[in-house]
Order: sequence, then C-alpha cells, then structure tokens
Amino acid sequence: MTIQTLMKEHPEELEGKQLVIKVQSQKAWEEEVMNEIISEETEPTLSFESPDQISGILKNRTQKIIQSIKDNPPESIRQLSRNTGIGLREIHEDLKLLQENGIVYFEQEGNKKKPRIPYKGINYQILGKNNTPQPETA
Repeated sequence: MTIQTLMKEHPEELEGKQLVIKVQSQKAWEEEVMNEIISEETEPTLSFESPDQISGILKNRTQKIIQSIKDNPPESIRQLSRNTGIGLREIHEDLKLLQENGIVYFEQEGNKKKPRIPYKGINYQILGKNNTPQPETA
C-alpha cells in the first residue's frame, strides 16, 4: 500500500512515525524494497528519481507550511494562512501537493478542513549517483 493510499484511508496508522523523503534512482529504490522486510518498524518512505521531482516539497514556502502545521496545528486552512503570512491561493497549491504526496491529510469538521501531519518528523535524504549523500553547499 502506498503512503498516499494509507494517508487517505488510515492516516492514524502513520501517527508518530518518521517520514523519509529520498531522491534515488529507480533501480536503487527497487533494490531497497526487495531487501527490506516490511514490518511495523519500517518507516514510511517517499522516493523520487530526481531533485526536480521533489523541488516543490523542498521550497522554503512549503517547509514553512509543514513546520507551522507541526508546531501549531491550525483549525482551518484560513488560520494556516494567517499563521504563516502566506496567501490562501499559495497555501491551497502547496497543501494539494503535500496531500498528493502523502505528507498532509485533512480532518473535516463541518465546513472546515484542518490540515494535519501525522509524522513525528520528516527526514530528507538527497543521495548522489552512488546512493551517497550529496555534499552540502553553502
């Protein structure tokens, strides 16, 4: 079951887990999956083949939204916009991206949608050609 499906159907199962977001080749991902035994200890992982595919999640505005939801879960999307100082249109665009990738889900209360992130943290792993960490640049 994909993270996106699990997030839509059973987000409570992701509570307290660490989300891993990786950039790695399809071959490396397939090898990793074949070598793993899926258990309750396995951390949910999103894999992307190139940094371009993950760029929307890594941008500063999206990270600000993620941090705000984690630090102060908003009662509505409008409150999230006020908390972050980001316009509603941009908030909606970024929340859609985060929801599509299984990072955010919504609690529905009346006509309010409350954005939620079930993970205890998010670990970004940007890997080089040989699955080695990319050097940090300042």
